Amino acid sequence: MLLLLFSCKENSSNNSETSNGDVVTKEKNKEFYIEDDFFFDQKVDKKLGENFIVKSFGISEGKKEDDFKIVVILSDFATESSVSKYSFGMQIFLPKEEREKLNLKKEYIDWNFNPKMYSDGKVNYIYLDRRTTIRRIDSIRCYSYDRDNYKGTIGNFWIRDIDL
Repeated sequence: MLLLLFSCKENSSNNSETSNGDVVTKEKNKEFYIEDDFFFDQKVDKKLGENFIVKSFGISEGKKEDDFKIVVILSDFATESSVSKYSFGMQIFLPKEEREKLNLKKEYIDWNFNPKMYSDGKVNYIYLDRRTTIRRIDSIRCYSYDRDNYKGTIGNFWIRDIDL
């Protein structure tokens, strides 16, 4: 089982970003490091677009009680310019008790965002911080679609049986 987490430790110095070719890297004021504290991770190896291949998907706890970080590890040859062509969506399928808690009529909720690729110089990834009271997920359908010219989903993969 692959256990990776990218955490970000803020420093009080300038909070700027620079671009190094196609890969966005954080300046010394942001320190990224790998930890062994994903409470959920799954190997994926699925293509979601040109040079947009997902190697693994993980979830870790955030800084506050209901905060979670979803981390998507990308292929070594992913570039910011290729990733920025796409939007990333997740259909979160919930069990009946979670839907009732949220007063939902349909079986899933949608979380969509425009991903930004980060790199620590060794691993490329995107991440999404999310606050939620959901504690049980039946499955997640992750997918991509063209950000500027929607013609349906391009690629997708499924994640199953997640306890938050």
